[in-house]
Amino acid sequence: MVRQLETKTGFSSQQVYTSDIPLLKQFFNQLKDTGKEDTDTEAFGIPFMMARQGEELVAFASFTEEGGVANLSFYHHATVDISKLASWKSQVLKEAAFHPYASLKDKTQLKNSIRQLTGWLNNVN
Repeated sequence: MVRQLETKTGFSSQQVYTSDIPLLKQFFNQLKDTGKEDTDTEAFGIPFMMARQGEELVAFASFTEEGGVANLSFYHHATVDISKLASWKSQVLKEAAFHPYASLKDKTQLKNSIRQLTGWLNNVN
């Protein structure tokens, strides 16, 4: 079942599925403007929620790990309205509190999951 949330900001927010990952990889690499196809392991994380404005992807949130701590990182177009983005982030943070990655005791598991996902992404055309 697709879990989709309409925000008061005009964004359509939904959970990320495997079929969304290639689009998010492309979006991430465009934002980072590195000119390479590979996705940075640590920064990409495990995508959790994404936001669209109409049909356009404008932002996504990923679980990342840094220094043994699970974080939620946000990636968005620079042109996104900041107040709309803040409202969306608030909504995502509420949703994330109930996600298994948010409460992992062993952060090594999250780090390994991130490495496996990005390793797969970097080897798939």
